[in-house]
Amino acid sequence: MTSSSPTTSFEPFPRLPVELRLEIWYFALISYPAQTFRLKTRKIWKPHKYHITTIRATAPQPALAHANQEARLEALEHFSQIPTTRVSNTSSAQNYPPDHKCALVNFSIDVFTVERILDIPYYSLESLKQIQLLRAVVKDLLFFGQDLQDSYLSQVDALREVEFTVLEGQDSREHLEEGVERMVDSFDWVRKKKPNWIFPKVKIVEDGVVLRVYEGGAWTGEV
Repeated sequence: MTSSSPTTSFEPFPRLPVELRLEIWYFALISYPAQTFRLKTRKIWKPHKYHITTIRATAPQPALAHANQEARLEALEHFSQIPTTRVSNTSSAQNYPPDHKCALVNFSIDVFTVERILDIPYYSLESLKQIQLLRAVVKDLLFFGQDLQDSYLSQVDALREVEFTVLEGQDSREHLEEGVERMVDSFDWVRKKKPNWIFPKVKIVEDGVVLRVYEGGAWTGEV
C-alpha cells in the first residue's frame, strides 16, 4: 500500500502523535463561544465591614479543559484563570468560607457584566486588568459619566469596549446630554492622570436602543 492510499484502520486518540493531539485540542477549545461573567459585590457588616466580590459564569465552563492534563495545559494557553471569590479585607477573610475555585476566561471575547462599575475596585484589579469587554447597568444616565472617573476604569489597561445599559422602565433620556457631559469631564480627568491611555469604545443603550456611541481611541475632547 502506498503512502497516498487511504487508511482502513482507526487510530485511538491516545496513540496519535503528540503534535496532532495538541492541534485537535486547540481547534476544539477555540471553538467555544464567548461567555458572560457576572461580577457582583455585597457588603458584610459583622464582625467588621468588608466586601465579598464573586465572579460567576452564566453558562458552563469549557468541559474539555478538564478532560485530562494535556487538554488543560493547552486550555491554559488560551484561557486565563481568575479566582471566583475575593474578600476586600484580608483580616476578615477568615470569617468567610474559603473558595479556591477559578474561572477560565478568554478575555479577548468574554464579556463581564457589573451592576455598578463602582464595585470593580473591591475585586483585585490585577485580575481584572485584562478585561476587554465590559457591560454595566446604570440607573440614571445623569450619573453614568461620573462612574468612569470614580471606578478606576482607567486601571483596566486592556479595556476595549464599555456598554452602559439603562434599566428598563427608567425614563432617563432627558438626562442623556448631561450624562455625556459628565463622561467628557471624566475622560478629561483621566487624560491628565494617564496621558497615554487608549480610551475604550463607549455605547449607551436603553431598552435595546443604542442612544450614543463613542468610538474610543486617543482622547480628543469630543464625542
